[in-house]
Amino acid sequence: MQTVFHAIEAMRRQLASELGPQGVVTLRTGGVPESIPEDFPGREAIASSIAAASLLGRAATLDDVG
Repeated sequence: MQTVFHAIEAMRRQLASELGPQGVVTLRTGGVPESIPEDFPGREAIASSIAAASLLGRAATLDDVG
């Protein structure tokens, strides 16, 4: 799966560099904790790690992504 994720990231960056002058924006998120089921084991640890890895110190919400 890591190979696929890196390929997608490379494609995202390539499209951003080609289409950027036209005002195209791409988004990348480390995850949206709202999308993790409430009863998922380790949910809080995952949500905390997503927030800790962000520059703002908080995770994106589904409204942010939408």
